[in-house]
Amino acid sequence: MMTQIGVKFFGLLLLCLALVGCPGRDRTISKEEKQEVMGKAGSANVAEGDRGKVVATVGSRKITVGDVTDEINQQNPYIRMRYSSLEQKKKFVGNMIQFEVLAQEAVRKKLDRDPEVLRNFKKAMVNTLLTQLREELVKMEDITDQDIKAYYDGNAAIYKQAEMVRASMVLVAERKEADEVLSRARAKPEDAGAFAELVQARSVDQASRAKAGDLDFFTSDADKYPKPLVEAAFGIDKMWGLAGPIKIDKGWAVLMKTGHRQAVVRPLEREKEQIKNRLYNERRSSAILDFVTSLEKKANVQINEANLSQVKPTMTPTRPPAPQHKH
Repeated sequence: MMTQIGVKFFGLLLLCLALVGCPGRDRTISKEEKQEVMGKAGSANVAEGDRGKVVATVGSRKITVGDVTDEINQQNPYIRMRYSSLEQKKKFVGNMIQFEVLAQEAVRKKLDRDPEVLRNFKKAMVNTLLTQLREELVKMEDITDQDIKAYYDGNAAIYKQAEMVRASMVLVAERKEADEVLSRARAKPEDAGAFAELVQARSVDQASRAKAGDLDFFTSDADKYPKPLVEAAFGIDKMWGLAGPIKIDKGWAVLMKTGHRQAVVRPLEREKEQIKNRLYNERRSSAILDFVTSLEKKANVQINEANLSQVKPTMTPTRPPAPQHKH
């Protein structure tokens, strides 16, 4: 015969498929909600000596006060309120009885040996084990203020971002040509399209010309562009404003401001909870991986690659034949 946990699993599976039981199970309740009504023995409202008293028998299976109490306490708090009267409790126990007789019938039909059922049962056990490991291996209180500050300081680029400007550039060889480009740009103020046409027609800088003159965002201390160019870009006081001509090593530049990002400083205190949760999740995942790796070592895992190469999944989805149309 199956173990009690096996019977419960198979009964639950069949019962939910048949839409017979699972009263009020419209969502999974949280650990905190369970603790609200359940003590160490399973219930804060039932005396320990009463938990073993038999409420109903189904063959050799005895359903006790503790069983019924624990099942009711698994419902969400609003559903639990229904079971204050004896009549409602009887209905609930009726569902538990249906649950049990279906489980026993499943065992009688040897469904406990069915490969698909066993596979689902194993998945349920693994999921339960992983849930336990998540709660046991790492605690939220293990994350200290020092850990949080170290993460914050180590990821300064996320929490502290300097002011940035974006600009487009026309680069020409001579000052006279730069003056002409600037004059043409001023003739069509705040016209990014017209400026892009000037880039294509006049600019000798192939790298920026390929991107319609775009230099992307950069900070005031950026070293990928000449300092006079950066200073000029930050000196433009409005969007689509112009600057130039600017003398740089490669020639004379005319700029249009195309973007601006204010400096961002996200204080540690504001980010503390988010960082703590991130560290908790990362450490928990790492701890579970280490635990699984240790189990693999103990299990002396071996893989036969020659046999594995014989596995040939079906790559083409199977489809029902197309309906035949009568002419």
